[in-house]
Amino acid sequence: SALCELSERISTAGSLQEALDSILEIVGDLVWYDESFIATADYERNVLVIQAYRGKSGQDLRGSEILISEDDLSSIAIRERKALLSADISEDARFQSTLTQLSHKGVRSFMAIPLTVHDEVVGVLNVHALAPNLYTEDNVRILSVIASQAAALYKELEALSALTTYTDNILRSIAAGVLTLDKDGKILTWNKAAEDIVGIPAEAVIGRHFSKVVQDLEVTDTDKQRLLSLVKNVFETGEKYLGYKQEFHTKDKDVRYINMNISQLRDHTGEVLGVVMIFEDVTKGVQLEAEMRRISELAAIGQLAASIAHELRNPLSSIKGAAQYLRNEYSDHKAICEFLDIIVDEVNALNKVTTEFLDF
Repeated sequence: SALCELSERISTAGSLQEALDSILEIVGDLVWYDESFIATADYERNVLVIQAYRGKSGQDLRGSEILISEDDLSSIAIRERKALLSADISEDARFQSTLTQLSHKGVRSFMAIPLTVHDEVVGVLNVHALAPNLYTEDNVRILSVIASQAAALYKELEALSALTTYTDNILRSIAAGVLTLDKDGKILTWNKAAEDIVGIPAEAVIGRHFSKVVQDLEVTDTDKQRLLSLVKNVFETGEKYLGYKQEFHTKDKDVRYINMNISQLRDHTGEVLGVVMIFEDVTKGVQLEAEMRRISELAAIGQLAASIAHELRNPLSSIKGAAQYLRNEYSDHKAICEFLDIIVDEVNALNKVTTEFLDF
């Protein structure tokens, strides 16, 4: 019944700390102790770190560290990979050289049970009592089963924690904004890119309803309603939304262009957990595209100008050359020369205009 209760408590625990505390509580229901703790091994630093602690003195030693050494009973249990039991350590010859710390506390009965999973010792369960002759081999056998549960739990949650940390690192590193909503519409995830794009820090939005956060956005009411409608539709229909270069108009009348992907968030069984939105600010890209189009258009105008200038200058040069030739031929005819001079001057004027057009 204790194991069934332990399994139920572990399954409903919200964190590793809560689960380990439940284990010590179950241990307290099975055996009397004045002090009990679960410590995990950090072999890189050669220490045991107390993760859960219960004591009659009311102290809280969680986070305290014990050096893994030759004369520490917890270290001996880990090193020898077997449980240590003493009905009265003050009279137990096996532990006379290791009693310094515990004897100062007045400990008499003692159990140290290694936490082993997949042939790996990940920590130790310690149980101490001030009274002698409290613990037996039967106690060790029962607590060894509980210790194995604690070891498996620790490794599972440690792996989950590592995966969560890895996922958090990914979300923090990618350039796209990522936010997730639970089934009630409350924001669960708001990564660094989302902070940068929207301009609102994660601590200001996590746990708040999405509709409330949308009201804080510096965009028009029409854009707010459109965004809420898109998310609502994905919630209700399950149909994904892909929006490319969606325009959002700020109250300063600036336009920001956003690519959005909104879809339902599901677990491995297909159950709907909420909604995930991935979005990216592509305003600079859109502005660059517009600038490139403008440059391309100007380049086309430049090519047209060069072509027109070329087509105009050739006949103008011929006209000017012909007028100058005729002026030399009819130099004695004043009226003719005046008209020819007008032709040359007008050709020069047209050449000047053509040059200015090309320069522009």
